[in-house]
Amino acid sequence: ALTTFLAWRRTRYFGNWSALLAAAILLLLRPAQGDSAVWALPFVFVFIGGMFADLLETERRVLVRIMLVSLIAVQALAAIWTTVLNANLSG
Repeated sequence: ALTTFLAWRRTRYFGNWSALLAAAILLLLRPAQGDSAVWALPFVFVFIGGMFADLLETERRVLVRIMLVSLIAVQALAAIWTTVLNANLSG
């Protein structure tokens, strides 16, 4: 998402920029405390969502949709695999 933000001028509008800025400020203001990443995560997710929303409005929206669905499927499979692996190790 950050690569798309830096490479494509269309994505640098207030909505994406403000989420990225808020996440960066939260991470920079509270680096010594471990929970700063937790406070920054919602803004990071808004930024990533904004990037995908911009990418889904391009001419290559079908390719972006395939990539997005593939990423979600890989994440789901990894979560299932980890759950099964942890259940086998603990049981």
